[in-house]
Amino acid sequence: MKRKLLLFLCLALLLGFGESYAQSVQVKGTVTDDSDLPVPGVSILVKGTSQGTVTDIDGNYKLSVPNAQSVLVFSFLGFKNQEVTVGNQDNIDVKLESEISDLGEVVVVGYGTQKKSDLTGAVATVGGRDLANRRTATVSQALQGQVSGVMVTRSNSAPGSSANIRIRGITTIGDSNPLIIMDGVPVNSIDHINPNDIENISVLKDAASASIYGSRAAAGVILVTTKRAKKGELRLNYNFEYGTEVPTRIPEYVNVTRYMEMVNELRWNDNGNDGNEYPLYPKDMVDNYMELNASNPDLYPNTDWVGLILKKSAPRQRHSLDISGGTDAIRTKASFVYDKFDALYEGRTFERFTARVNTDGNITKKLGFTADIFLRREMIPSI
Repeated sequence: MKRKLLLFLCLALLLGFGESYAQSVQVKGTVTDDSDLPVPGVSILVKGTSQGTVTDIDGNYKLSVPNAQSVLVFSFLGFKNQEVTVGNQDNIDVKLESEISDLGEVVVVGYGTQKKSDLTGAVATVGGRDLANRRTATVSQALQGQVSGVMVTRSNSAPGSSANIRIRGITTIGDSNPLIIMDGVPVNSIDHINPNDIENISVLKDAASASIYGSRAAAGVILVTTKRAKKGELRLNYNFEYGTEVPTRIPEYVNVTRYMEMVNELRWNDNGNDGNEYPLYPKDMVDNYMELNASNPDLYPNTDWVGLILKKSAPRQRHSLDISGGTDAIRTKASFVYDKFDALYEGRTFERFTARVNTDGNITKKLGFTADIFLRREMIPSI
């Protein structure tokens, strides 16, 4: 009986191994590029697992996959990832497609545009969506940490306050502020532009790329391109944003009695311990200060200035309305934005209304025109 049971278990194990072995599939093939040349070093992984291999110098590979439903993922730097289901195939050849979108990106340089792959000067670009997603009131704050070699420093954290922009540090003994060009027109400050109206920003950091602007580009150039309407589109967008700012941490303060005790102890230690433990505030005042405050609060004040000035939160809101439409003859995009950013202390609310109308038209096949209107009104109370 024991022999029969042992024989049955052995047969069951053999059948199980045979079934699991039958489920595995051996796959091989060759990976090539757009020119039908083999690509060595291509990573091939079974999707959802860590099982995989790489192609050899001739672009060939061999891989054992768990079953016919397995999906192979082919990936290599500079090429688009491809996924292939094994199915009943034992030979899978893959042709990878090049991914050259970055090289074809158009960058604004001087009074024209160039492909990113053709650039020889030091130029950096930032998309308008990246700036708008930072939800800041000014463009200078949105540029912080976005471009290498561009240093943005803030000396004031109040809503609507501008920041200093330096491209590759201080480059002159005179004015080190970069030249700001918006749609081909110089402007005094980049913060006069609403972040929602920006299509992209190009920063010209060296003399080779900024030489077209002459001596005004000694500290670098920032080119701002605003959004424009396209032919055949008709859009009406309204966006509302609301949020609150809260202080990260407010330090806790001692009460007035404990403060006087600590100041007396400090003065006593500094005076060489001459025996007077109350060199600044008399003992009667320290012991009876609250009674003195109740009888004469002007002479004996007890005011929490931080609690009176700072608020626990500061709301902020933004309303934006975009209208755009275009035909073969004329294309117009109008945007209206209202911002209101409260501060954590009273009397520093920042309000701004901006309106922009960008119009492009064709008079003849070879003659066109561009007309831009920009209005801005800011309300910043002075303290």
